[in-house]
Amino acid sequence: MTKNERGITLMILVVTIIVILILAGVVMSINMNINKSVDLKEIVANMELIKSVGTQYRDKYIDETIIEKNEADGTVTYHLPKQFVGTHEVALNQGTMINNLLRFGGKEQETLLETSNYWYRLEQKDLDEFKLDIKLNNEYYFLNYSTLSVAYCKDEKDGSQYKGVKIKKNNREKYVYFYDDLKNVKTREVRN
Repeated sequence: MTKNERGITLMILVVTIIVILILAGVVMSINMNINKSVDLKEIVANMELIKSVGTQYRDKYIDETIIEKNEADGTVTYHLPKQFVGTHEVALNQGTMINNLLRFGGKEQETLLETSNYWYRLEQKDLDEFKLDIKLNNEYYFLNYSTLSVAYCKDEKDGSQYKGVKIKKNNREKYVYFYDDLKNVKTREVRN
């Protein structure tokens, strides 16, 4: 083999390695997009299942709600049916997770509505009681038994807000929590 042939062989080897690296990068990028799409579709499908089961509970028990109005100070107290599954969270209360999701999810005005009193945080035991095959891993779903709104977040914060599904839209990153917003998210918008 002459020096010229060795140079050509070495050049072919370098070009081959570069092509393989480019192909590996493309395959990894496609795989990451597929994983994001699967995760997003799973969350949305879970929300639809929760909404479906929640509809049955609402239709059966919502009429058992007792609303007391105190004429003296104007306060209103809601006594919700004990059959509602989950941990009750009042959206108006600053410390609740649902208040955080509504505030950072752009739905803060909903805390002023009567229906904001019907939010429940669903944990694994609650989903098991619903007989849903949904496995949680440091995350929660929320159900409003009045409006049948469903929300999702992880049990960790990014600064002062809970992590949800991170999207990038109009060159701005934000977390999305609610079914109405998530059902229209496109895979290319989802971030890690």
